[in-house]
Amino acid sequence: MRTWLLALLPSPAAASGCCPRDPTPSTDDGTVPTETHTVGGDDDDDDDGNTSTTWTTSTSTTSTSTTSTSTSTSTPTTSTSTSTTSTPLATSIYDLQAGLVPDGTEVVVSDVVVTGVAADGFFVQERAGGPASGIWVYGGAGFTASPGDRVELEGVFDDSGAASTIDLPHAASPGVHPLGTTSAPTPALVSLADLRGASGESWEGVLVTVEDAVITVPDAGNGAFEIGDGGDTLRIGGKLHTWSSLGELPADATVLAVTGVVDQVGAAYVLDPRDDDDVEVAAVDAAALNQGGIPLGTPVEIFDLVVNGPAFDGVFAQSEAGGPFSGVWLYLGNDWELTWGNLVPGDRIGVWAELNEYNGLTELDLVGAAAPELVVLGSGPAPTPQVVAVADATEAWEGVLVTVQDVIVADPDLGYGEWSLTPRVGGAGTVVVDDKIHTWSGAATLSAGDRFDAVTGPLSYSYGAYKIEPRDEGDVVAH
Repeated sequence: MRTWLLALLPSPAAASGCCPRDPTPSTDDGTVPTETHTVGGDDDDDDDGNTSTTWTTSTSTTSTSTTSTSTSTSTPTTSTSTSTTSTPLATSIYDLQAGLVPDGTEVVVSDVVVTGVAADGFFVQERAGGPASGIWVYGGAGFTASPGDRVELEGVFDDSGAASTIDLPHAASPGVHPLGTTSAPTPALVSLADLRGASGESWEGVLVTVEDAVITVPDAGNGAFEIGDGGDTLRIGGKLHTWSSLGELPADATVLAVTGVVDQVGAAYVLDPRDDDDVEVAAVDAAALNQGGIPLGTPVEIFDLVVNGPAFDGVFAQSEAGGPFSGVWLYLGNDWELTWGNLVPGDRIGVWAELNEYNGLTELDLVGAAAPELVVLGSGPAPTPQVVAVADATEAWEGVLVTVQDVIVADPDLGYGEWSLTPRVGGAGTVVVDDKIHTWSGAATLSAGDRFDAVTGPLSYSYGAYKIEPRDEGDVVAH
């Protein structure tokens, strides 16, 4: 807000000795009326949904005095000062970003939409969208807004930093005036190349979407990660929201799309997602694999698996959270260690493979996949076995490390090194014990009715039967 002081020189009338005329009319009580200017809406008082904000221009005037004596008459002196409060400039974000408004101007921007909220401010955008339609609003303490709010803003335009800003705290009459709510503008589809250099400037503060990239830096610090498309890279920031899967997906994980608001940090542009839904990746979880949501033959990426049982031609693995539908068989082929290295229970792995089914068992096929990959993301304890009833050892627990308790032998020799168990007391059903991973040392001398306290292993399926695959001698506990 700017103030000018005007010093008025004595007029000819004052010099001749008559009373100078007051340049400003006054009311009966000596006060000076105010002049009002309406900005950002209509100036009526009806209930038509239009909202206006009024700023006041005030003028003050001091009195005139004349001094004289019987011997001489002095020249009358007039001392007048006028103070004027300037009216904020009504403008648009387009004009601010086009450089049509000087830095430091107090402005009013009306009917813009809040697109993203951070701890110290928020982004707004013109409802029509497009290039140069968005800007960052620095709020500091005491100013709040929510995504979808339609607002009128009064603040100081600050173009001195990397990103253009409407500064609320430093305005003479700062304000965030609600006008209603609406949906967010449709994100503009841009490329990574669009968000660098001079072209990036036009998208500063705008809600955009980028597509078809891969993660290049899984955790870049400060809640950020980086993506690339083979030519350009882009930092995905944490100013508005920290992605919940930050650091969990490895480099080369496919990013289908990221939506967010473009910010400028130094000379670089950053894309700030508003929530987890703004980051769409190709990675799936084991539940999606097992519940029929993905067609067979589809290339998939999965990164939350924990190895629970290596076998001669692959490994069983399950999601770290465990539970039903959390397990899967990974078909790696014979001598897979020569290609992928040794894997042990507790290894955390990421996999690029093709979803298939073999003899009724859902599998991730790394032998037939077009571009297979397996990476060890870390290591830790093996999953805790899930205790299930014999009758429940079915499809929901395929690939999961399970334990059946207090069971007896139903059939000691099913052929091919297999035998079956049934509940000792009550219950129903049978489950096969197989030797795909380990042949239990006492299998050759079993008899019907032999009792076991527990038998543990990943649950497999083949030739019409569910089968527990003990991993070592400790997985079979005789009574």
